[in-house]
Amino acid sequence: MKKDGSDACSHLDRERKVLQTWLKEGARGCLIFEHGGSGGRPVSFYRLLYEGRWSWVLKNRLRSIAAYIAELCPLPSWKSFWYWQAGVKLGKNSFIAHGVKLDLMFPQLLTIEENSVVGMDAMIQAHHFDLAKACLGRVIVKAGSVIGARSLIAGPAMIGPRAVVAIAAVLVNQNVEEAAVVGGIPARLIKTAAYSQGL
Repeated sequence: MKKDGSDACSHLDRERKVLQTWLKEGARGCLIFEHGGSGGRPVSFYRLLYEGRWSWVLKNRLRSIAAYIAELCPLPSWKSFWYWQAGVKLGKNSFIAHGVKLDLMFPQLLTIEENSVVGMDAMIQAHHFDLAKACLGRVIVKAGSVIGARSLIAGPAMIGPRAVVAIAAVLVNQNVEEAAVVGGIPARLIKTAAYSQGL
């Protein structure tokens, strides 16, 4: 029993080092953890972030707390301030509506560029799970884009300039072209060059 516990612990330590190195090197591409490492269980990002050396744990806890405070803020300026504290990169004149949920575990992997709008109750996550693996990657919402209310975006994903993600769309590990409109579950292309042709 003791050996099994130490094996699970050492595996968790290895996964944590992989995560730390990937973040330190700029979080490029998609980081994938296969399930089944620790006794056949899915990867736990919670344990990777909130266990280990105190400096690592404290930094991640403070980021999560700042992102959670941002969720609760009633004023856009307060919300932007706390998301900035959490590590979210927010461009000038970007707007995050009430009820939006940005990734509490990896806020530093989210970028929302200038003049973009994230609609009410939308959710943007830098990570997602499927049956075989856990994926982690940046989500970048380019300038002038609109993320519709109650939509879900899970990284890695790039939303092109002036693109629209329709209400309640689900976009997982996908990119959206410039000035394209996507919608549905899963999200599919509806039309392109939306702003020049009219919605």
